[in-house]
Amino acid sequence: MIGTIIDGVKVSLELGLYAVTLREQQGKQSLHLFVESDEAKAIAAALDDRVVPELRVYDLLSLVIKGLSARVSMIVISDFNRLKDKASLSFNADILVVNAVKKFRIAAHAPDAIAVAILTQTPIFVEESVMHASYSDALTQARINELSWLEVRDAFEFESKELHSSEELSRRLLAEEVNMTGEEVELVVHQIRHGMLDYQHVVILTDKQQNLYLPIWMGTTSAYTVENLIRNIAIANSYQLLCKIVEGCSSVVSMAFIDLRENVYTAQLGFRSGGRRFGVECRPSDAIITALIANAPIYARKSLLHTE
Repeated sequence: MIGTIIDGVKVSLELGLYAVTLREQQGKQSLHLFVESDEAKAIAAALDDRVVPELRVYDLLSLVIKGLSARVSMIVISDFNRLKDKASLSFNADILVVNAVKKFRIAAHAPDAIAVAILTQTPIFVEESVMHASYSDALTQARINELSWLEVRDAFEFESKELHSSEELSRRLLAEEVNMTGEEVELVVHQIRHGMLDYQHVVILTDKQQNLYLPIWMGTTSAYTVENLIRNIAIANSYQLLCKIVEGCSSVVSMAFIDLRENVYTAQLGFRSGGRRFGVECRPSDAIITALIANAPIYARKSLLHTE
């Protein structure tokens, strides 16, 4: 395997292409990964240690790993596929996780793995066959060399954009999951209403009798992810990765809990790992999506719920 460092996160504004470059530590070869815009911005933000909306799901994932008393030992870029346009490659990675009981590996989309590596300060390796294939790929090299590239951090401002109140929350790892008082109501996703702009999407949660409801505003990506999940449409994203790591640690997502603090909707994900219980504060959208993937119950205080 070849040890690498991140040599840049760049954008070609003329074609709207984003690329992450991994450079060989002891050599001249480089691996160029074409990624989506949100992935590029998240990786660039993680490198600069900035808090932006795109980074938060990876931040959540790194806190969950810490809560599980696990660590990521290495990231390996292990395989690739040529995309349909035949002019770029899509890369896969293995995330190697260690806890007190065992070592295991989780397959992941390479950009997700790289973001996790940055936040957990984990080395990134590339299989020699992957590095050689990419470095000798004439189509990929030509595409990289012919375009004008800007560093993503120079092309975009990373100041936190104004979010709906339900999305404003710092992350915290909690020693215990929330203590139920008996005043909570279990909710299910009943409906998603889509607006024309980001953060005009509303996910309607109701009790099982559909007598009480709770509206939660979400961004476009989160809202459509929830919609796909309730329609049983398969998704492959960083929330799936989070749940796979929890399962690999022989642990479970026990619940999602939605609350209101200082007029801002907050949420907590509860986890059970052996005899331990812990929680992670997060956005309501994070909690709902993770609970749907993990088949965990969603609760809210009864005082927050509305009647028709």
